[in-house]
Amino acid sequence: MAAVLLLYMDAEKAFWTLVAIMQGPPGVPGEGLERLFTPGMPMLQCCLHQFKHLLQEAAPRLASRLEREGIEPVLFATHWFNTAFAYALPFGHLLRVWDVFVAEGIKTLFRVGLAVMQHAELRLLALPSFEALLQALTAKNVPALLPPSPEALMRRALRLSVSERLGQLRAEWQAGNGGEGGGKGAE
Repeated sequence: MAAVLLLYMDAEKAFWTLVAIMQGPPGVPGEGLERLFTPGMPMLQCCLHQFKHLLQEAAPRLASRLEREGIEPVLFATHWFNTAFAYALPFGHLLRVWDVFVAEGIKTLFRVGLAVMQHAELRLLALPSFEALLQALTAKNVPALLPPSPEALMRRALRLSVSERLGQLRAEWQAGNGGEGGGKGAE
C-alpha cells in the first residue's frame, strides 16, 4: 500500500496517509485496517468469514463449486484484504478501487471482491479442477478475471449492498469466536 501512495505523494504525506488508512477515521474506532494485522489476525478471519457468506449470496453456484473443491476464501482472498487489492489489481483498476476505498472504507474491499467473482463466475465454473480454480484465483491471474475497464468493475461493485449483511455476519462470527476480533472495521 505504501508503494502506491509513494507514487502520488512525498514520503511524509504517504506515511501519514498510510497511518490514516490503518487507523481509520478519527472517532470511529475499529474502522481502519490495522486490526487485520494484530496477533492472531482476528479481523482478517472475520473478513474471510463474511466474504465466504456474501459470496454464497452473490454467486451461489460459484460458492458451491468452490466449497465442493475445498477452496476457502483464505486461499485466495487474504491478500485482497491485507493489501486492499494492491497486490492483485492492475494499476488503473487499483486506483479506481482506492478512490472509493478511501471514501467508504473496508466495505469497498468486499464489494470489489464480490464483483470480481460475479464477473468471472462462468469462466471459473468452466474450469475442470481444484488446481485450475486455485490457479485462476492467484494474484497474478486476477487481472484475467476483471471487467475490461476500472469503471465497469466499480459499477458492478457499487451495485452490491453489503453494509447491513456485514454487520450481521460480524456478529455471527464474534458469537462463534467468544466475541473476539472483527470489530466495526469488518463492516
